[in-house]
Amino acid sequence: MRSLQPWAITIALNSGEADRLLPFEEPGSTSRNSPQSLSALAAEDFQALTTEVNEYLAGHPDLRGILIHARVFPGWDSFAAFVAHMRFIRDVHTRVERVALASDSPIAAVGPAIAKHFVRAQFRHFPYAEYDDALQWLKAPAV
Repeated sequence: MRSLQPWAITIALNSGEADRLLPFEEPGSTSRNSPQSLSALAAEDFQALTTEVNEYLAGHPDLRGILIHARVFPGWDSFAAFVAHMRFIRDVHTRVERVALASDSPIAAVGPAIAKHFVRAQFRHFPYAEYDDALQWLKAPAV
């Protein structure tokens, strides 16, 4: 398994359940508050994410939300990683209510506008420093 990358994905579970921070960020890391260089996303990242999400969805009808927290978008390390990312989206997008993207990357500002044409989930962009606001938005009741 490759080394953990300094970016995080938080899965906001349905009310009454504890949120899960996926292991894409080293425990005790300060990456949420300090700039770090990122490695490109790998197919293994999406395999781990798929496993975690599928375990939860096996016993629940849907997922409240996914929060992606990365200062910049690092890209993919291979075409296989890009395909794994698209497969993950294809397989779970109908069961995820919201996606929050807390990032200062220029692509983050246009991502939600593009995504709304392809997925059921509501998308919203937040500045990188507004992680807590993004998580609150994920947990808020749908309007």
